[in-house]
Amino acid sequence: MIDTATGPHRVNEVPGAQAARRRLVPWQAGCLLVCMGVLLWGAAAAQPCWKLSLALGWIVCYTVNNLYRVWLAWQSVRSSSRRGYRDTQNLPESELPTYTILLPLYQEAQSVPQLVGAVRALDYPVALLQVLCLLRPDDAETRSVLEALELPPHFQLLELPSFLPVGTKPAACNYGLAHATGELLVIYDAEDVPEPEQLRIAATALRHAPPEVACVETPKRVYNGSRNVLTRLYEVEALTWHLLQLPGLVWGESFGPLHGSGAHFRTDTIRKMGGWDYYNVTEDCDLGTRLYRNGYRVELIPSITEEEAPAAFSAWLRQRTRWNKGFLQTLFVHTREPARFIRQLRPRALLAFVVLLPVTQLNLIVGFPTWVGLLLTLALGGWKAPDQSMTQELNAVSAVLLSGLVLAALAVGLSAAGCITARRSALLPYAALMPAYWFLLAFAVYRAAWQFVFDPFSWEKTPHDAHGLK
Repeated sequence: MIDTATGPHRVNEVPGAQAARRRLVPWQAGCLLVCMGVLLWGAAAAQPCWKLSLALGWIVCYTVNNLYRVWLAWQSVRSSSRRGYRDTQNLPESELPTYTILLPLYQEAQSVPQLVGAVRALDYPVALLQVLCLLRPDDAETRSVLEALELPPHFQLLELPSFLPVGTKPAACNYGLAHATGELLVIYDAEDVPEPEQLRIAATALRHAPPEVACVETPKRVYNGSRNVLTRLYEVEALTWHLLQLPGLVWGESFGPLHGSGAHFRTDTIRKMGGWDYYNVTEDCDLGTRLYRNGYRVELIPSITEEEAPAAFSAWLRQRTRWNKGFLQTLFVHTREPARFIRQLRPRALLAFVVLLPVTQLNLIVGFPTWVGLLLTLALGGWKAPDQSMTQELNAVSAVLLSGLVLAALAVGLSAAGCITARRSALLPYAALMPAYWFLLAFAVYRAAWQFVFDPFSWEKTPHDAHGLK
């Protein structure tokens, strides 16, 4: 156990059975090898029936994924009439709790002025605020920019000590948690711009929520989506998730994954959970799963946190590789004891976990070679004079490919619905380009799988573009 307590509280690593430092237990490694062997053998087998069986398996997974996300969209529409916390009057100033804001920063000299301005613009009594700027010792540039901003007294600069096991964002958040004095706690990333009343809304929601609600989080919006084609595709994806899938997932009392920022916690609850996993590079997904396994829930609040979409492919790729590697870590961490995991999650939460993590990852891993293989089979088969067996094979391939195209059209329609819901009709042409975006996502998943095996704990930072800031 690594003690990070130089402050008033102690925060240790998460329990060993739920920590990502150990990647796979023996049965997981064996199953993974068998699955990889079956996929490779089926793809390389001479008999067309094996290739078609793999393609049909992919169609089944693809169907489950798409229909589930359409169902989430329907749940989101139904939940829009629920009052929740959106109509609750904010707490009077005399009843507001103390609040800690964690700002994990590394090489963010360009973004810091905007972030500090956004935090200072929050409509919350300064006397109740503690803002912790968490800095690595080797980041003199960010520190110098912060010092030049002449920060008010409730801003504190904390340098991460050398005894932390890693220099990642979860390590910084754990160190900040050890020094947090607020009853509530929120994390903002360097490019975030929360709405000014967000803290009051979150404090009110958590005051009226039952104790099992450990966190309320905000949907996110992209503020630089018009920068280029990549940012527009990112914005379409984000709108579809935050407006048409996440509300149905959370308000349906299912499995609601956390965001890396804009999530407001009860500080004591996070301490009981042991903080964030130092070694999980998607620490928010892991923490959300642990909360649900321990009987807690997450709710949404009617406030927006604006974020920056990566404008360069290299930055986007590093971000998505890290996310997907963290999803793989979270998947294998929480399925080490499958019987216990199934008992701890409600059936709908278990379904959400299965679809959002293994099924989605499998779709991306298998989908790209399947699309290419089916198209090549049709193209090459068309150049030959087919005999009866080849005709049957081409008919089967055509049927599978047609099924995939119908499901792709369904997914494109869902993306278009996200654009319409957000009143961003200018993005509709880019919704039609989402299948090309999925190929990029597949490349990121392959890269993440490679890193999971050979470089599991590296943290590929997402650089922020000064031209893309608000």
